[in-house]
Amino acid sequence: MKFPGQFAPDKPPPPILIVDDEEIVLAALKETLRRANFDVVPISDPLKAVEEIKNRELARKNRLADLG
Repeated sequence: MKFPGQFAPDKPPPPILIVDDEEIVLAALKETLRRANFDVVPISDPLKAVEEIKNRELARKNRLADLG
């Protein structure tokens, strides 16, 4: 049985874009997610993050952003 959001076993999960202006938070999230075998795209600059979303088609994929 396949659940919504579950990835196909033959395909890796899409990369997770992490955007945070605090380098220590960015590094901790990156390391934690990589240890869980996720492909991580860490970015500290919001303008670079927007470009990355456009270039990698991450608009509909996984993202983690610092909103506060």
